[in-house]
Amino acid sequence: MLEFEVPDMSCRSCVGKISKAIREVDPQAQVDVDLASKRVRVDSTGSAPEELSAAIAQAGYTSSVQTQVTLRAGAEGNGISCCGGCR
Repeated sequence: MLEFEVPDMSCRSCVGKISKAIREVDPQAQVDVDLASKRVRVDSTGSAPEELSAAIAQAGYTSSVQTQVTLRAGAEGNGISCCGGCR
C-alpha cells in the first residue's frame, strides 16, 4: 500500500483525474482519496511507486510518497491489510 501526498489536489474533479491516471497505469489498483488531507492511498501489486507518481504528475499534479506499507507473509488471506502495528 502506498500513500501519496498531493498538495495541489483541491476538488472532486482533481480526485477523478488522479484516480483515472492511476488506473490507466494499473487497472486493478484500489484507489482511496482523502481530499481533506490531500492524500491518495493506492493498493497496487503491479506498479512501482515511481510509475504511480509519474501518472499523477502526467495528470497535472505534484505528489510525494508518504508511506509504503507491505503485507506480512500470509496476511493476505486473514483480513489483515498491513503489518498490524497500528492495531
